[in-house]
Amino acid sequence: MLSNDIKEIKGIGTKYEKILKEKGINKVEDLIRFTPKSYNIYKISNVLDIDFEMNVTINGMVISSVGLISRMKAAVFSIESCNQKIKVVGFGMDYLRFKLKKGLEYTFFGLYRPNERTLYLKNVFFEDFKEYIEPIYPINISNKILQKLIFDVFKANKPVLNDILPKSIRDKYNLMEYNEYIYKSHFPKCEDDIARTSYRRRYEAYLLYNIRLESLRYYYDTYRKEPKIFDYNKVLELIRGLSFKLTDDQMNAVNVILSEMRGEHPLNRLIQGDVGSGKTIVAFIALYANYLSGYVGAMMVPSEVLSYQHYAKALRLFESFGIRVELLNSSIKASKRKEILRDLNDGKIDIIIGTQSLFSLDVNYNKLGLVVIDEQHRFGVMQRQALINKGIHTDSLFLTATPIPRTLGISRFADLDITTIETKPQNRHDVLTKVCRCTDLEFICKAIYKNVSKGHQVFVVVPLIEESVDDGIYTIERALDELKPHLDSVRFETLHGSMKNKDEVMERFKNHEFDVLISTTVIEVGIDIRNATLMIIYNADRFGLSTLHQLRGRVGRNDLISGCILASNKDNERLSIMESTYDCFKLSELDLKMRGAGDLLGVSQSGFIKDNIISDIDTFNMAKADAHELYLAYLNGDKSDIVRGVIENENEINKLN
Repeated sequence: MLSNDIKEIKGIGTKYEKILKEKGINKVEDLIRFTPKSYNIYKISNVLDIDFEMNVTINGMVISSVGLISRMKAAVFSIESCNQKIKVVGFGMDYLRFKLKKGLEYTFFGLYRPNERTLYLKNVFFEDFKEYIEPIYPINISNKILQKLIFDVFKANKPVLNDILPKSIRDKYNLMEYNEYIYKSHFPKCEDDIARTSYRRRYEAYLLYNIRLESLRYYYDTYRKEPKIFDYNKVLELIRGLSFKLTDDQMNAVNVILSEMRGEHPLNRLIQGDVGSGKTIVAFIALYANYLSGYVGAMMVPSEVLSYQHYAKALRLFESFGIRVELLNSSIKASKRKEILRDLNDGKIDIIIGTQSLFSLDVNYNKLGLVVIDEQHRFGVMQRQALINKGIHTDSLFLTATPIPRTLGISRFADLDITTIETKPQNRHDVLTKVCRCTDLEFICKAIYKNVSKGHQVFVVVPLIEESVDDGIYTIERALDELKPHLDSVRFETLHGSMKNKDEVMERFKNHEFDVLISTTVIEVGIDIRNATLMIIYNADRFGLSTLHQLRGRVGRNDLISGCILASNKDNERLSIMESTYDCFKLSELDLKMRGAGDLLGVSQSGFIKDNIISDIDTFNMAKADAHELYLAYLNGDKSDIVRGVIENENEINKLN
């Protein structure tokens, strides 16, 4: 039964089968292992006890007809709860006109603002309850429908799944047995069930992750590569020919990298430093040394816009050395791509720069010697390894402008050596930062005009491309419509990730063919427009500290005084921190504490979960110690299921590459 195709499950039609299989859920077993990502816990509240804005669940009788704000498809009506008349607004819920009946009671969940006596509706329940737990699944099928499909599988078959955790470990930490964990993940009866399943899930994810780190450490400790042989004086000639002088930190990073490239162990180093600290030129110097050694170098970046920028920089730097540099991303035409793949295979390309296209199955390298991965946290563990595995004992260099907090450095990056570039290039200034309201149009327009009138350029960043049901969120069109009428002589252009001509827009901006670029966060990473001196971020409260700092780093990349305006309709602690703090390492620590680790483990690509490791560091470190013991036992002949599973999974990935 567990191996049966999901289409055999009663209730799964063609539509659901397609959605599930797109998620990699092909068999019955895949479905029941597809656990919720989170839960909504609904408890009935008394509105009289609510003194400040918060999400609440309340019972109420509909006492008016349901009106409609057509522009936002918003349902508007009144209810009575605890003898209080409350206005209810449900954005995108125009269907409630046909569902709710005046004079009947329902249960409503949403954001309640007691000073307005208004409930901003998120959900309506048509059944009575005192407490209800709703599992949230990361898929485009309603939670209720998916939960019922899974319940029917359990009811009909009572499936038994193999538990990869040894009994000794389950007993040691009082962890749920796997079958109980799976069932209660889907059907928790109380918050204690959620706590226990969450604990089991976190521990198992941390254990698997640390076993993988043990495997990587073993690889780098035991494997040998051919040392790279190159003329160091030629590298120095390249450095002396630069139009600027490397900082001491940059030069130290270069020497450490070159020394390890010459060694027998594969280079496996993370270079971390603030935005604009000069990590890219360090990577290019490493790629040059790799070229002198007779090997091909590959540089992978997280966006097409950044790939075009790095490609242009590499062409300028290497054009006088006879080095062939090519670009590979999803926008490259089929005929050009075919030519590039052929020449890569034949060893006619020296350096290739691109996006995830670099590790596609049909890409083959002739003597891949060095892989550079820029903004490495944007890629999952498996994605990074897929490119590295295109070579044999390939050197690996990782770059990040989102520094790794010291609290996580040892635990998270135990498999990497870390070099930090702290000093900024000469004549660089901190970007002056100011918080204002989104509605302070006069202040924002004056700032734009002041910078443009000096011959400089401006970035304007908004969170969305298209209109949202939340009227307070800025889109590209809204920002343009508000700003342009007040700045007649200013030239505007727009940019977002879905555009096909992103590189053309950025090239025109770089050539100063227009003054203000209104964009989404597609320009967050690495974009280098030296003439830009002002960054304006609308709805800045919606972004974390690291993202805000990355965006702020798009200006101040020269010796000119630059500024950043954080526009928000809400008071926000992060924005106050940004006004007074410019140190990327302090910001990284604060962001981690405030928002959690997020994708630090490379979740979406590698199969590991998202959790705030800072608040769970004890569990992480317990799993780390257990992983070390299990891996040592594996090396000594104990072929436990859990270690063998991780090793075999990696072997399968290696075969694909």
